[in-house]
Amino acid sequence: MKFLPFFLFASLSVNAGIVCLEDPDNDGMAAPNADRISASTSAGCWARGGVVRSTAIKNDCRPNDEDSYLNAPEKMDGIDNNCDGVVDEPRFFYSDNIPSKRGTPAINQLKIKINSSRLHDAISGGQSVYYKLHFQPLNGDNAFSFPTRGEKELIDVVNYDSFYRTLDLGSNVRFSDLKRLTAYKVRMFFYLSESGAVHKESPEHYVITGGEAGNGLTDLERFRLKMGLNGLVQLGDQKLGKVGVNGSVDKDGTRYGARK
Repeated sequence: MKFLPFFLFASLSVNAGIVCLEDPDNDGMAAPNADRISASTSAGCWARGGVVRSTAIKNDCRPNDEDSYLNAPEKMDGIDNNCDGVVDEPRFFYSDNIPSKRGTPAINQLKIKINSSRLHDAISGGQSVYYKLHFQPLNGDNAFSFPTRGEKELIDVVNYDSFYRTLDLGSNVRFSDLKRLTAYKVRMFFYLSESGAVHKESPEHYVITGGEAGNGLTDLERFRLKMGLNGLVQLGDQKLGKVGVNGSVDKDGTRYGARK
């Protein structure tokens, strides 16, 4: 086996350098086909308007738009801001409030941001708009929908804040098929008429149920539930283009040594 001389090994290590990619809109994201920028250090890369390629760099589908990159907040602007291939889709909010243990198992919150101008105008204008929720248990149990069968639920305009464009279905929301301490993947579908096709659907949203009457939470169950809910809040932050605890780190996740 042959070994490289020490000075040559050291030279290779230093000159390996970094891969600096062009970031014209300075949003901390690089497009998949971004041009390389000559730089030997991270500081030099950022000074030249670039970003360092790493696992924390997300694809930028609109490299000249600072409001558009993978998992960016979706806006009501007719543009695919979060680079998921869908335009102006509704987006759920995550909450770390523990669901009530009174009554049947409950979801802590179902609150969603409306980003479709057509959907917003219909709801705020008092038109009849309908929705349907689909629940998929992560433990492999059978999925179910609300309402059941082919029915749809009418949106109550009282629950819609037209200024913030948020539809709040309430806290401690209960459905007859929910089971205690179970994680569900939820998707919400919106219809502009009771017999019409789906107008908009939300991305996947994750919830965890709490306890139930006569079968409260032990300290360990409460701890596990709180940890799970905190994890979902962090997932929600990541879906909004935030990195680190409560989005406290730059979008690219690298400037302060953070991981994605």
